[in-house]
Amino acid sequence: MHKIQRVSYIFRVFFQVAFFALPIFLMLFWLTASGPTWVWNGITIESIPSGIKMLHAFNWETRFLGLGITLILSTGIHMLTLYFLIKLFHLYEKGEIFSSVNVNYIKNIGYLLLFGQLLINPLYQAFISAAITWQNPKGLGVISISLDQTNIAIVVAAVLIILISWIMAEGCKLREEHAFIV
Repeated sequence: MHKIQRVSYIFRVFFQVAFFALPIFLMLFWLTASGPTWVWNGITIESIPSGIKMLHAFNWETRFLGLGITLILSTGIHMLTLYFLIKLFHLYEKGEIFSSVNVNYIKNIGYLLLFGQLLINPLYQAFISAAITWQNPKGLGVISISLDQTNIAIVVAAVLIILISWIMAEGCKLREEHAFIV
């Protein structure tokens, strides 16, 4: 049990750091990026979906628009997922491994991943591609939505997480029933 608690503590702290670092990192990215590729201390980030031709450098309007779209659509779902992960690992850290509260956190994470990939990600891609290319010459603006194997893998993982949470919920019910049998 001590190993589970120690590892859970490490992951909880990691998720808490990510929870606070993510919006700061994204603001830093959007406020300093001059184009679709951003390099900082050896880290390279592509800010636009592949296949989109941006024919200008980022100006302040594009940066603020990109930041707003990213914070509202993409970051919100990531922050909520991190929140549930922090809560889940905090329970593990306290030694609560199989409980209905844990099951709800796991189920919420699965639904967030599914919702994020099926609704939020396509909306984000459409809005960010339009925002980045809206200053291209007339007729060269783009609204793009793509689906790749990563999106499909996340959907499959989300469905599996939801299924596992259902199985765990049924296991919790069985355990409660057996606790009342004398």
